[in-house]
Amino acid sequence: MRLRGFSHDFRLEREAAEAETAGPRARHRLRSIGYPPHGGGFAACRESWLAFIIDETLEIAAPAGTVWEVLTEFARYGEWNPFVVECASTLEVGAPIEMRVRVFESFAQTQRETVFEHVPGERLCYGLGGDALGALASRRSHEVRARDDRSALYRSHFELSGWLAPLVRTLLGRKLERGFHDMTVAVGSRAQALASEPAAAANA
Repeated sequence: MRLRGFSHDFRLEREAAEAETAGPRARHRLRSIGYPPHGGGFAACRESWLAFIIDETLEIAAPAGTVWEVLTEFARYGEWNPFVVECASTLEVGAPIEMRVRVFESFAQTQRETVFEHVPGERLCYGLGGDALGALASRRSHEVRARDDRSALYRSHFELSGWLAPLVRTLLGRKLERGFHDMTVAVGSRAQALASEPAAAANA
């Protein structure tokens, strides 16, 4: 697997030993917007200053369909997912998605969000819609694209906005970065393990 990411206001490079969990050539960098974009006026600048984004792309040696199966077979999350240990949803747009998320090592907290978009086999997006005060809104998305019959690109994206976002980032930023990264790597490992099962059975 090869892991790619981006960084705007900082760059986080994992130690070589840690990176090996994602593959011998893996690199991990996170993108977290912390400065205003060029143009867009005060509103755009303010929105950018408040945003917290974690974005990673992983090359996986498994078919796109297998990666998608890993992401949406919620009943088996507890078998491989170190971050979202439980998940349930019909995946209909507007439906709730119920999760237990291990932000802290000692316990997994309950999280209830809403499905915003679902394109089977390609894209799933859910999050918190925010409130009238603009305190906090989130978007979490999974995207899968086939490279060929035996490999795929998986993109994990998380975005937090609103005037409480900087506080959440200060208190939980590193834990969230670690959690999303660990899940991204686990998706790849799980998909590749599933993809290798037919070949192993054929050689048995």
